[in-house]
Amino acid sequence: MNKKLNKKLLNLIALCSGITATVAIGIGGIVYSIQENIHQIPLPYEVYEIDENNTLLGFQDAFLNDPTSPIYKDNFKNCDTMEIPAIVTSVADNAFFDIPQSGDPSSTIPSFITRLTFAEGSHCSSIGENAFFSFHH
Repeated sequence: MNKKLNKKLLNLIALCSGITATVAIGIGGIVYSIQENIHQIPLPYEVYEIDENNTLLGFQDAFLNDPTSPIYKDNFKNCDTMEIPAIVTSVADNAFFDIPQSGDPSSTIPSFITRLTFAEGSHCSSIGENAFFSFHH
């Protein structure tokens, strides 16, 4: 794993105020969660928007904005963890960062999420700028 990605991972942890992330770089650049003894309830895979190149773009619109959808965020208040799916190879710039029409930046990460992990066997090799920016007031 290169130093640039390691730096991005450290910046990710620092920028995610309120979210704890513990990751280790394994052989071959594979990222693993090392929080095995902590009780975690991850969000289901279906809430994420992943494109054909296995790039994580953020959450599905229905997760954020459709109270009638079975994947609407209020249905998952018992979850405390964002677990990046193993198929994800990169996380897009601003994936979980939003600039509403008012112009104030905000996070699309629900406040009940307190952990960020990568699924075991993850092959995520790049994390975009402001990918997990969290602006808590």
